[in-house]
Amino acid sequence: MRNIFIGILILTAVFGCKKRDQNTAVQQPEVVFSIVEVDPQENNKSTESWECPTDENGYLLESAIAEVVINDITYTPAVYRMNGKLYTKAIKLDALPNETKIYTVTRFVLKSADGTIVMADPEKSSAYSQYVGNAVPFTFEINGFSKVETGVDVVCFLPENYKLYGFDWFSIDETVIREKCFFGDICINPSDYVNSDYENQSTGLQVDMPAIVKIVVKKDGVEVENSPFTNASDEMGWGLGQPLCVQYPDDLNIEGEEFTFDLNILVADDQGNFVYQLFHTFTATDDGPLDVTDYNNDGIVDFVLGDCVYNDPDNPTIDLELNWNPNTVSCETAFAFLDGDATCFLDMDEIHTNRWGWTNGPFSENIKPYHLNIYAGAAKCDIEKGTFVGTLSLYYNNGDATITYTMNSGYLMDEVHLYAGNEILPRDKHGNFTVSPGQYPHVNDNLNGVETYTDTFTNLTGDIYIVAHAVVCGLYP
Repeated sequence: MRNIFIGILILTAVFGCKKRDQNTAVQQPEVVFSIVEVDPQENNKSTESWECPTDENGYLLESAIAEVVINDITYTPAVYRMNGKLYTKAIKLDALPNETKIYTVTRFVLKSADGTIVMADPEKSSAYSQYVGNAVPFTFEINGFSKVETGVDVVCFLPENYKLYGFDWFSIDETVIREKCFFGDICINPSDYVNSDYENQSTGLQVDMPAIVKIVVKKDGVEVENSPFTNASDEMGWGLGQPLCVQYPDDLNIEGEEFTFDLNILVADDQGNFVYQLFHTFTATDDGPLDVTDYNNDGIVDFVLGDCVYNDPDNPTIDLELNWNPNTVSCETAFAFLDGDATCFLDMDEIHTNRWGWTNGPFSENIKPYHLNIYAGAAKCDIEKGTFVGTLSLYYNNGDATITYTMNSGYLMDEVHLYAGNEILPRDKHGNFTVSPGQYPHVNDNLNGVETYTDTFTNLTGDIYIVAHAVVCGLYP
């Protein structure tokens, strides 16, 4: 019995508390907006052509939700049609019991399911407020815990005319797609690029080739859509014949957007792998130009990696010259050398010269070839100071001397000057001994970068000497 009495006391206390809470709780009155869709062209209210927002098929966008700002609080009730008229779902508002409260609506717009503004109630004093009966801001009143229906007029929203609605809060998402174009050359050793994408170019591997690139475009540090851009495709000719143009979005509502363009060029690394290496980063702000001089004034950034392309400093045509890192492509004079059978020009009594180089021999006819090394940049005939760039083979038999140059990987020949004969040196047109390569009997100055070269001297007799010169280009240490 005592337990039952205690339980009754507890229940009494609980219900007593709940009753007191109900007496002091904040009520939630509701408001529903009945929406009148106004056509400004009816009754000659407007001579403008009102084109309401449509979808991709040309159908008018249907309102799905409302965005309503009441007393600085934003509500987003769904909307529905009943008997052809639009209504919002009920919006719950705070009020005290038996309190009459006035609410102010400062924004009323209708949106489609994807968030596009379809219709709107213009603001008072705006140009379009004349088309509606209750432009925002307007008020409504609720007395205690009740549900009221309030009418509101809306007109089709034309975003390009947002200022005529008085919508200073609205901004057009106006984005312009801009474009920058790039084209460049790369100086390579073709033998180093066998099995690379450069072999896809229709002209084949050469010393001077259009560069295959990948350009990473970022907007304020964030990579843009479709980046990176590349010309490594059949459609783009693998860099041959056309520039690579990249596109990026420029938001006209934002000033000071910074765009960066990372120029990555396909090169062979130290391990023989083909990788895209970053060589330069261009920048531009908003719709401004890139931070490089456009010497050709054609809107295309022209660049070269290496020094196989001449750029006249008085009349430049290349906007950006890039160097290999850590070495640069350069060309050096080179001579064949056979240890034990080579004589340095500087040590000869037959001629006085400051030119380094060697004559080799004498060689007798032999059914087996002779093999010589080729050194470039060996000043004063010091092979320790030079670079071993290739080999030379001499096959002398039956009066014919066939001489073949073969370059090491990374080196190519642009020119060859060659002598073979019974005398220790060639002679010039005056009959004097000479070591000037241009006066050797066999000259080829237009090789344009080859890995091998063969020449033959005929009708020779007895022992012979050879002087083998070449201009060799490559990445020298």
